[in-house]
Amino acid sequence: MNNKLVLLMVALVVALGLLVLALMWEPHQDAALERDTGIKVVVIGIDGLDWYLLNQFMQEGRTPALGQMIPRSLLGEITAPRPVLPEVGWTVLARGTSLTTDEVALATATRRPVRFDGPDIARLISSAGGTAVTIGWPATWPVSSAAADDGTGDSETNLWGDHGIVIAPYAPEATSHAASLSPTLFAEGEFQVSQEGFGPMVEAVVRAQESAGVAIFNSIILPDLGPELPRWKDNVAAARWAFTSDLITLELATRVLAEFEPDLALINLSGLDAVSHRFVAPAMPAFFDDLTEEEGARYGGVLRNYYAFIDGAVRRLRRIGDDKTVYIICSTYGMHPSASGDVLLSGSHDRGSPGVFIVQGDRIAPLPTPVRVNLEDIAPTVLALLGHSLPSNLDGRIIAEATPTGLLRAFPPQYTSPDDHEPVSASVVSSETMEALARQRLEELK
Repeated sequence: MNNKLVLLMVALVVALGLLVLALMWEPHQDAALERDTGIKVVVIGIDGLDWYLLNQFMQEGRTPALGQMIPRSLLGEITAPRPVLPEVGWTVLARGTSLTTDEVALATATRRPVRFDGPDIARLISSAGGTAVTIGWPATWPVSSAAADDGTGDSETNLWGDHGIVIAPYAPEATSHAASLSPTLFAEGEFQVSQEGFGPMVEAVVRAQESAGVAIFNSIILPDLGPELPRWKDNVAAARWAFTSDLITLELATRVLAEFEPDLALINLSGLDAVSHRFVAPAMPAFFDDLTEEEGARYGGVLRNYYAFIDGAVRRLRRIGDDKTVYIICSTYGMHPSASGDVLLSGSHDRGSPGVFIVQGDRIAPLPTPVRVNLEDIAPTVLALLGHSLPSNLDGRIIAEATPTGLLRAFPPQYTSPDDHEPVSASVVSSETMEALARQRLEELK
């Protein structure tokens, strides 16, 4: 055997060894991408969406898109976390963990979503090389954090990496609960964008929808029938601005989803909450003795018209996806008549009415009775749908009923420690091992 042939064989052996090492060396983030299920997930969060009211308006034919969707979807009720606030609910949903006592106190005091160090589901997908989009989602605030490396604190670091597109709301300070319903998510043009180049597009959409919002509101939500009744002027102004905010969010979501087709999208429509607080009384006059007949006739259609608008928004967003897209439509709480009987602030969620949970996707079968879920369950379910490993510190469970038939068998859940160790498949833990651990634990307890 000549020297050239020997060198060639050595080179082939070395190359084969490198190939084997490359296949065996599989970092956690790359492993997540190789388990791609082919599914895309769109979560549409709607503040204050209520099962009772939705069913009522569906029977009246006001919500045909949801009316056609519901018989083919998995339905459920979401337990509202305490305190019942959107800032708490959407943060819990995105993180998959409950809030600490200090975080609850902070959210209650500031009425802003909670800043936290750990990743939420959008950041997990983005950091693993997937594409994640959040638009108007309260728990994504802030987009950036100040970097103190240079000692100045002036520079900022994008918390979302190169694969995330975030258009985040900035919740303005409010002096009272009533005042917080007027300045909604995009008040005074205050918003944050994670990627360079998106600012001009967002500004253009905000300007266009702000100018169109009043005319569209007067056309489809509250037809202009003359001067407003004096004590309802503030309510109408709040509802008009909430509607404009949702128009902005819907237009931004439609553009970004159609262009980028992300693996995960989190979209929050907040206007129904503000409108429900202000217009439950004329929609449900039997609960309010002080509501006049004139007020009921003038404003009785506002809430059902807003549900019809939400129905159209869901239809528009669903048209963007394909048969591999799973849609999760949810609210963190429902809405009911206020116990105080205040006609002008008539809707309340303080008693924690259950939130709406609707899931539709290929091979996701409806059940005869609704499932009961916690908000913490949605994050692990989304990660399982996408084939991503689950941090072991999540508080929720995978909602198996909300996954396509056979998905969890084809892609057994993998779990990582919060410190980002290698994933461990749940399927490798045998029943014998579990029994041995149980016996060991029993001996420790004795």
